[in-house]
Amino acid sequence: MGGAALAAGCVFGLAWWLRTTTAWLRAEHLLVGQLLLTVALLGLHEAGLNWPLTVTLLYGEVLGMLLLLAWQREWLVYRVLLYGSLGLAGLLPLLIYRGSPGLLSPEQRALLLVLAAGATTATQALLHRQAAPAYDALPFSYLPIYRLRLLGFAGGGLLLAAGGLVYQHTWASGLAVALGAGGLLVRRSRPVPGLWMGLLVAASGYHLLQWSYVLGGDAAAWRSGALLVYLGPLLALPGVGLACSWWEARQQHTRWPWLYLLGLHAAVLAWAALAPHSPALPVLGWLGLAAGAAGAAHWRRPRGLAASPLRPDGSPDRYLLHLTYGLIGLALAYHLGRLVPSHALLLQVPARRVTATALVVLLAGFAALRPPGPAAPTGAGACCTPCCRRSRCCWRLSRSAGKCGRPGSRCCGVWPRCS
Repeated sequence: MGGAALAAGCVFGLAWWLRTTTAWLRAEHLLVGQLLLTVALLGLHEAGLNWPLTVTLLYGEVLGMLLLLAWQREWLVYRVLLYGSLGLAGLLPLLIYRGSPGLLSPEQRALLLVLAAGATTATQALLHRQAAPAYDALPFSYLPIYRLRLLGFAGGGLLLAAGGLVYQHTWASGLAVALGAGGLLVRRSRPVPGLWMGLLVAASGYHLLQWSYVLGGDAAAWRSGALLVYLGPLLALPGVGLACSWWEARQQHTRWPWLYLLGLHAAVLAWAALAPHSPALPVLGWLGLAAGAAGAAHWRRPRGLAASPLRPDGSPDRYLLHLTYGLIGLALAYHLGRLVPSHALLLQVPARRVTATALVVLLAGFAALRPPGPAAPTGAGACCTPCCRRSRCCWRLSRSAGKCGRPGSRCCGVWPRCS
């Protein structure tokens, strides 16, 4: 191990001495030096270090070498080592999960993965600051703004792998929220390509792990308070994601994934906390969530406001209405499939009657409430959208023909009748 480290130092020194000579010769020395340094680090396992810590140190050394190569503009070796680091990042969860069984607890292995994720995020941020070439971008689109950067994405994948070791614990929810929110705030303060998508996948995967744990029966004996403590903290993570989803390339927010994730988690939380008490309570909870989402949509886009001003904001009203329709459909399906055939009671009243009444009241309220959007002009003298380029004001509505025009002027086209 010591000999390999000494030989690596000598080869790196020789590569530095050859920095003004042929590029391929210098690159060859750098690759040989990195190979010798890898052998030296792997030799730590023979010295008594466990495999998870050994491969984590190796991964950190590769990331540090990437930064040095980007600083020296050694792009050929940088590209080779970048691909190697991506492969090692993909293998790191498996090596940490399976390596040295019995020597490390799941919490210690999760800590190693969290440290690796933090090092990956910091490396991607520094590489972007040094304007390193995007060799890790997936070529799935002709537009560069839609290409996923794999190194930043790997940071979120390592966090998800860490969560897979400890998601059964209640304290892990708060820690997951803290790590995810911290990553989102870092991405908001400085550009880290690929990190937003990685954190979104990590958050979605951790939600799925919690849902499988709760819905799979492992937490069937929990009380409602314990379920709220276990599932409740994750409601804050999509909230932070809503505030940290600015897409600089398109000059708009991308909030719909976090809205959908928030709605799904709230629906699962309502079912897990309310179903043990009465089969009708989850339906009432889902209908309450639907009413809240619809109210938020109408508050975000009041009557008279067009859709275009909300596009930079991510059009949240549209996706809130999607959540509303989904929750109503879920409540209706549960009512028809679970409550109608049953004889369950709620407050000494058949539960199916209570949920049916709630559904009718909510749907009647939605039918009476006008959808958000631009206000339609009414009356003979109301203003309509201008149809003539020479106009400086609104044309008057011709109620007879449904055209946009004014007496004594030439109408440029047909416009739908204003109601």
